[in-house]
Amino acid sequence: MNNKIFDKEMEAFYDKYRHLEILRPNHAGVFVRKGAKPTDVGINYGVIRIDNGILVYWTQEALIAMFHSNEKREEFMSIDEKKLMENGYVESIFIKDINRVLF
Repeated sequence: MNNKIFDKEMEAFYDKYRHLEILRPNHAGVFVRKGAKPTDVGINYGVIRIDNGILVYWTQEALIAMFHSNEKREEFMSIDEKKLMENGYVESIFIKDINRVLF
């Protein structure tokens, strides 16, 4: 096997997946789903946790609300996660369905 080809393949793999290392609890940023069109907007997230390859995250709406109000943040922290999901404040995605983490 040609080592240069292998090195390029490994470099491409690393470039594509190295962004996943920043997905850690209490980190906020933007990710792009696989299959997204170039004109699609990235998804704002705030990592809650990663379980079995699933990222559970605060949505943009929740992040904005918590940023503007400590009371709202405390309220969200006291509400059951299922209820937060029903109301669009928490969502989840398989890590394999994330194409790129921008920050």
